[in-house]
Amino acid sequence: MAYGERRPRLSAAERAELWTRWKQGERLSDIATALARAPGTIYSRIRKAGGIPERPRQRAARPKPGKLTRQPRLCRLVAGKLEARWSPQQIAG
Repeated sequence: MAYGERRPRLSAAERAELWTRWKQGERLSDIATALARAPGTIYSRIRKAGGIPERPRQRAARPKPGKLTRQPRLCRLVAGKLEARWSPQQIAG
């Protein structure tokens, strides 16, 4: 297979072997070698099916208050234009 060519999807037999090996506790890299697939392919297949939990992502705290919070006059101006049915693009202009 030439570089850059895509491999066909996992066959039903490959998926069955993957899950059998995964449930027996075999390492992902060993499963990938046995199926002649990239470890990333095996990892993503198991993760999508719920076998490997994704790490929860934490939202970073904003380092400073927003501009409208810091500038009350600007906040009143924007609020007035929104009440007058201006679009955000018009207000920004």
